[in-house]
Amino acid sequence: METKRIILSLYVVFTSALWVNAQESTHWQCDIYKYQYDMTVYFKLQQGEEAITNLSDYEVAAFVGDECRGISEIQTVKTTDNTTAQYGYLRVRSNLTEGETVDFKAYQSSTGKLLLVEETISFKNLDMIGKPSAPFTLTLFNVIKGDVNNDGFINANDIVDIINYIMGKSPKKFYKEAADMNDDNVVNIADIIMIANNILAAN
Repeated sequence: METKRIILSLYVVFTSALWVNAQESTHWQCDIYKYQYDMTVYFKLQQGEEAITNLSDYEVAAFVGDECRGISEIQTVKTTDNTTAQYGYLRVRSNLTEGETVDFKAYQSSTGKLLLVEETISFKNLDMIGKPSAPFTLTLFNVIKGDVNNDGFINANDIVDIINYIMGKSPKKFYKEAADMNDDNVVNIADIIMIANNILAAN
């Protein structure tokens, strides 16, 4: 009986480790056991107006704030004309049944670049956004240091957004990676000073 108990314990640990590894990458990690609820997103990628066909070069993760809530898998399927197509599959997790705003980030393996995503979604337990035959579009863009609201300009509006972020308010669009000017993973007055100096130097 004791031997059976040990074998069963090892089996649970082993299978759990396999599933956790499926939710890890060299960039992000998601502890799926921290959350009670989940929803599903089927997605495709584009950059600007150009569709991305090689999804295998990208890894997409879902975030609420700085917390990773899920890491994508890429599925390849045969189409009716006997060719293949790809779509992304992502389970997003939460401890609230609905209401949290979910952001996305992408990592491109071939270039080693972190890319941000324009779209956000609102979490709702058991919801499904997109489907394999009609995936939800996620639009990628490069991180531009200082342009924290991704409006194409670096100006006083970006400084105001950082101040609001530091004060605990929620700017309508805010990309921490663009605000973190010195890449210390903290957004603070030092980043504001760097942006202000860059604006002054450009004028």
